[in-house]
Amino acid sequence: LGAFWPYASYPPPLLEGGARFWFFSLLVYALAYPLFIKRVEKNGLLQIDDPVMVLVTALVIVVNMVLDVVVKDIVVPDFGVPGYDANTLSTVYLLLCVYIMYSVFEIVYNRRLQLNMAAIERLRATEARQYQMSRENIEAINIKCHDLKHQIRALASGGASVDGRVLDEISREVGVYDSVVKSGNDALDTILTEKCLYCEKHGITLSCIADGRALDFVEPTDLYSFFGNALDNAIEAVERLDDPERRSIGLVVRRTGDMVSVHVENYFDGQVSFGGEGLPQTRKADEANHGFGVRSMRMIAEGLGGSLNCNASGDVFSLDALLPLPAQPIES
Repeated sequence: LGAFWPYASYPPPLLEGGARFWFFSLLVYALAYPLFIKRVEKNGLLQIDDPVMVLVTALVIVVNMVLDVVVKDIVVPDFGVPGYDANTLSTVYLLLCVYIMYSVFEIVYNRRLQLNMAAIERLRATEARQYQMSRENIEAINIKCHDLKHQIRALASGGASVDGRVLDEISREVGVYDSVVKSGNDALDTILTEKCLYCEKHGITLSCIADGRALDFVEPTDLYSFFGNALDNAIEAVERLDDPERRSIGLVVRRTGDMVSVHVENYFDGQVSFGGEGLPQTRKADEANHGFGVRSMRMIAEGLGGSLNCNASGDVFSLDALLPLPAQPIES
């Protein structure tokens, strides 16, 4: 930058040289902040803790300092280096610095993506095991409740000396059997039944209109992961609300032409922030180890050739996904 505003004499007066140094430094920092620092903060790269990256960054800083000293010595007028060559060298050095900064940023950003992918894969593996356990537990509950209902009817019709109030109370207790969702898809039924039971216990209304057969082309573990994360986030949001009428969640799954649409809607306390990917950011203090659920959902949707979007309007949060139905084979 000094080439555009040369000194009248060299070396310059101390005050003039110091003033120009700080002026140009502040100007460069002001430009670098939105280009690098804000992107680092926005993408959550401050949490990256990698010894290799620390070593690489330290080496880059040392090399940069050495090059800086060499370039400044070469462009001193007393050395007799032609102005054109000095300006060219300064420009090349400037571009090299920008390239190094950008390269380091990309390395850190890619490292962040790798860590996120690893965390999502661990999450998916845990959800797959949880799905199998939930499915087995719900099947066992269904069988026990179904058998118990038949036994209650047999006692009531057999004329045995049993307190009617006791029978009514037992019947209400096993009414959990009626909470089992029948959407036409076993994996979807498993997660919806599990969440319906949780919501009923915690005073949350979960309304489901789901055509599970439209999702038969999706792997069971993907369905469990997708709807489990969607409903967990909705439940977490409404549990913060004190108004019973607003503690409600709506879920609609339906076939629309050659697409399947998924819509989840719930009230929330009005506090939500969206990241650069258009996804809501976690409100937990440990951001580095949370917030992977929504990213996992988007990965599942995009892996099926679809899309996922989130929106907040007033005190209502909505999540919408569109999944294309697989093409049917043409019969010859």
